[in-house]
Amino acid sequence: MNTYDCDFCIANKLYESRHCYLDQYPGQEENFISVPLFDSDDFSPNVIGEERKTLDKEGIFEELETLEAVFPHLSPFEILRSYFSQPREVCPTGIVDPHHNFLLEMEFSCREYNCLPFEGGLLDQPLILMEVFRTIQAEKASYERSRMSKMKKKFSDKNSSSSKPKRPALPQGPKGSNPFQQDA
Repeated sequence: MNTYDCDFCIANKLYESRHCYLDQYPGQEENFISVPLFDSDDFSPNVIGEERKTLDKEGIFEELETLEAVFPHLSPFEILRSYFSQPREVCPTGIVDPHHNFLLEMEFSCREYNCLPFEGGLLDQPLILMEVFRTIQAEKASYERSRMSKMKKKFSDKNSSSSKPKRPALPQGPKGSNPFQQDA
């Protein structure tokens, strides 16, 4: 899961194949991104083309808002992975607010180590923090459902497109007779 860990990225030079929006990073290239275009007249989710733009962090947020209007059922992370990954993906680490990142890491650590962030039991935890944790878990579950649905669809499409061997036809007797009927 260290795919988006900055130290791992730098050590393995993954930044060479990504658009990084951190304030300081080893790469020097500008962030030219292919932005998908949609037909604004019929509000269709079908991509009709793409436009190459140089986007800063605010530009990415604007494009995400546009795509969230077209795809309200997709999370921003799914949109980044689906529409901002070719030829170089946009790394979500650099565009996540540090406070939100801290909350995500806290929720992960609490779940991983089976503990609560503050002393006491569940009812001793701040209500707002418990709401944040529930929201994070709901978004993760939504993402997993979407991912599983895509995998099932891909699997069923693959199985339906492959030619299945046909069973041989049952033996036919004279018209009206049943070859499996036993004589009395």
